Amino acid sequence: MKIHEEVISINDESLYKKAKESLERNSFALVTDAYSSFELELITFIFRIIEEEGPIRHPEWCSWKNDDLWAVRNVLELYPELMRLTFTHRALGVLPRILNAPALCCGHTLMVKSPEQQSESSETWHQDNGQIVDRHLGDDMDKGYSTPLKKRRLRRDVLNQMCEARIHIEEQTIENGCLHVIPGSANWESGEIDDSTSFEDFLSQVEDSKVQAEDFEPLAVPSPAGSILFMRPMIAHASGPCIRPAGEGTRRRVFQAEFIPKWLTPGDGSLFYPWTYPGEITEKGVFFKHQDGKKN
Repeated sequence: MKIHEEVISINDESLYKKAKESLERNSFALVTDAYSSFELELITFIFRIIEEEGPIRHPEWCSWKNDDLWAVRNVLELYPELMRLTFTHRALGVLPRILNAPALCCGHTLMVKSPEQQSESSETWHQDNGQIVDRHLGDDMDKGYSTPLKKRRLRRDVLNQMCEARIHIEEQTIENGCLHVIPGSANWESGEIDDSTSFEDFLSQVEDSKVQAEDFEPLAVPSPAGSILFMRPMIAHASGPCIRPAGEGTRRRVFQAEFIPKWLTPGDGSLFYPWTYPGEITEKGVFFKHQDGKKN
């Protein structure tokens, strides 16, 4: 398997240009040195609290795998303190340049991936095609009935105007199961592709005549702690298997936040969910506010 080696330092004078070019070419950009060791200590402390309290306070927003916590969804609604620590202009100031507009956070998930959860499971290749919205519309684009919030599958042209930020709280290595991606796959002109545990099965669903499936192979993206993987939601990706024995350095804590240009809507009659604690990132700074939100 190929290993990604093209990283961009947050201190690079050409950061914005390089990140934007990498996203256009590869559908992702890896930016290092986004957080200091002290910031990571604080973020990790909040993570541990969420891991302990989240399943008790809001079990309906928690996912489990092999009897261990896998993810806490909508996490900033529960713990807005995490937003204050992670949404810094140094770390995420590239987003308004990528999106060509002030960036609003529209989704947020804390992921805790243990070696036991990944060592026995095949990779699940998928694309992030859904988002939390304010209503279901009763058609086949509705999804996410298992939680109190509504989720819908969005159109490709909407998804390709968004950007995800995977904030690596701990080192992501080949041995502990770092993310695997298919560079440029967000640009495929293809219909809906179902999740698949087989890389070959996943590629067989691609309908883009310009894409030759045999020309593609997964790319592993090892990432240091404190780095951010900016990526388009529709890039094909999967967590790699953990091949290191359980112990220190095998758990992978990741905070994933999804962002939209401030003016963007799903374009289907729904609206992005009005979170209680929205965060807005502009070229001038980061702005936090509180709003009533909408119970649904």
